[in-house]
Amino acid sequence: MGLVGTPFGEHLGSAVRRLSQAMPSEMRQFLACAAEVYVPLTHGHKPYEDAREILENLHDAILECRVCWVSYRTPWAEDARQYNIEPLRLRPHRGGLHIISRVSYYDQLITQAVDRFESVKVTSEEFEPPEHLSVDEQVSNAFGVSLEEPMDVVVRFTAEQAPYIRERIWHPSQELEELGDGRVVLRLRAGGFYEIKSWVLSFGAAAEVLEPEALRAVLGLDDEGGT
Repeated sequence: MGLVGTPFGEHLGSAVRRLSQAMPSEMRQFLACAAEVYVPLTHGHKPYEDAREILENLHDAILECRVCWVSYRTPWAEDARQYNIEPLRLRPHRGGLHIISRVSYYDQLITQAVDRFESVKVTSEEFEPPEHLSVDEQVSNAFGVSLEEPMDVVVRFTAEQAPYIRERIWHPSQELEELGDGRVVLRLRAGGFYEIKSWVLSFGAAAEVLEPEALRAVLGLDDEGGT
């Protein structure tokens, strides 16, 4: 649903229709019945009906390796800022689209929400994708969309919450330790301080951060640790 109203959604729908026409009748019948089996997600995604031009410009700029002059406004800023970006990859996350770009002034990768761009102009200036900044590596290190230096995170969960922790892969780096009383300790190495903080808080009192100390301090935990 996050691609509804975007050029990608339209292209994807067109591709699916063409593929369906070439499929055996049994496969077409299976797809026709899918709507009766699966429930689509109809909420929680961002609308992009008014961002068609921005998305098309970002798409073209990525394929052609062209610098974009953008106007971008964060939620807490009164005015938008204008600067150049080198767009490298579009990434869907939790019902929204984000652009991963290099800002040459800082020589680092950043992630921006597509819906916060007020304008995107594709310039004639070309760029070389930075070999020393690996998009795939930084994405794999991220807990969410924030491309930050990874940190060691250790969280202990209550016995009541443990079954739900065991059944998911929260991050590729995770290691799970079973405690004798039914509790579990989850260890992972990932970047995205505030995303990890939000994730821990979603468990309420069922989760206790053991590391890092900076996260414990933000959550108001004492230095001596839990029981």
